[in-house]
Amino acid sequence: MLNPVVISIPIFALLIAIEAWYSSRKDPDAYLAKDAWNNILIGFVSVGFGFIFGLFIAAIYAFAYSIAPYKFPAEAWWSWVILFFADDLAYYIFHRVSHESRLFWNFHVVHHSSQFYNLSVAVRQSWFGGIVHWLFYAPLMLLGFAPWMFVLMHGFNLIHQFWILTKFIHSLGPLEHILNTPSHHRVHHGVNGQYLDKNYAGVLIIWDRIFGTYIKESEEPRYGIIKPVDSFNPLWINTHGWVEMWFAMRERKTVAAKLRCMFASPNMDKAWICPRFMKSKFLFAILIAALFSFAAFAQAVTITAKKDVMIRPKARSEYKKSFSVTRPIAKAATPLISRKINMVLAPEKVFDLDLNEEIYRSEWLDSIDFETLYNKDGIICVKEWMEGSAAYPDGVTRYVVVDSKTGNAVNIPDAFNKLPGLAAKLLKLQQAEVQERIKELKGDPETKNEDMNELFGDKKLKVADLKDYSVSADGVTFYYEYGFPHVIQAFEPLGEFKLSWAELKPFIKPGGLLARFVR
Repeated sequence: MLNPVVISIPIFALLIAIEAWYSSRKDPDAYLAKDAWNNILIGFVSVGFGFIFGLFIAAIYAFAYSIAPYKFPAEAWWSWVILFFADDLAYYIFHRVSHESRLFWNFHVVHHSSQFYNLSVAVRQSWFGGIVHWLFYAPLMLLGFAPWMFVLMHGFNLIHQFWILTKFIHSLGPLEHILNTPSHHRVHHGVNGQYLDKNYAGVLIIWDRIFGTYIKESEEPRYGIIKPVDSFNPLWINTHGWVEMWFAMRERKTVAAKLRCMFASPNMDKAWICPRFMKSKFLFAILIAALFSFAAFAQAVTITAKKDVMIRPKARSEYKKSFSVTRPIAKAATPLISRKINMVLAPEKVFDLDLNEEIYRSEWLDSIDFETLYNKDGIICVKEWMEGSAAYPDGVTRYVVVDSKTGNAVNIPDAFNKLPGLAAKLLKLQQAEVQERIKELKGDPETKNEDMNELFGDKKLKVADLKDYSVSADGVTFYYEYGFPHVIQAFEPLGEFKLSWAELKPFIKPGGLLARFVR
């Protein structure tokens, strides 16, 4: 989807034109034509770079969302309320770091380097900011917000920040206590001593009040930066900060001093200024966000396939000279969890199989393979099957569910309670399937005389039959083995019974791996 900011460009242009016209009559000093047109040029080029950087940023956001342990439902109003506050806090963090650390200031200085304060300054944005700003927003995807939800919400956040860059709205009354207003943002753009590094808000000024960076407008701000750029060259406006940093780093003698030039205060004239974002409550907020991010990454597991061809040195036929084993290989947050998952998913364990027996004595096995059915929300579900032949072809299929946080297998008793009730519910589905199959067999001239009671009389799902299950976004599928001999396997029903999360709610074990689906 398109960013709301991009869609709003014609509206921005119209409002800039209206304010410039109004300024020419009420306050001619509010606009300088050369500066305004330069801002617009920088803004258009910034949009172009935004599309380029957006390609890799979109991939990062998509990956972050894919490994999120929880997904916020887009259809729930409360998801959008939470996203509004989370996005606005993320912007506050991004904005504050962009002022208090030189590396990030080199991008943001573009926006502040105009000595004017009007709507055209809103579009004066760094060409290269896309290189780093995703660092502050990817955690939102890790928390479970879909990238398209973020793009929409953040777009409206930035649209709010457009109209407040005006000198012609003095106060919004009681809203001054809650919202970031033109008055608050004029302070932010001021280089007056008391105004420096204040009022970082996006939409809500409450973050500045909470973290101690709020100050009220008390005198006319002087706009620009402490060391004016004094140029209308858009390339120089976008790069002068980097040049200054480079020369400052060359003057420093030690590696530590050079690194301080990059990451400490933008005021590089002093040997060391600890960025204020590293202190007190603000650092605490960053640590909380980092913990959320780590929690999401800790559950992220990638599953790849490793195929081995096993040779039987004494095969009795050319057809049985080899067999293939394609096994799932998991890579988790730690080597220990990776090993545990790989042990659980190993075909040898899943099928209670001795591969040496297959290589040197038995010649039944032809292949082993797998499919990853589900890998998110802290849950891995893998389908594994092996196929072989002796007198006739045959096969076995198993389903394995793993907790990606611990690497442990999650069997039915680990995930469900009230198993007799669950078995009774599944029995109804199984018996309905049996009756449907009997009806089909009786309608077939070749099988209508079969003894249906002999075929199906003892095929009734019990608690002891609850072994294999698989997980999906919609619910859980349970598998029942009828155990028909090969000669009559054509008569065997499918034996797959799916229940939705709503149907499963009474049977999900509280605090278990699947509890998140029925909260």
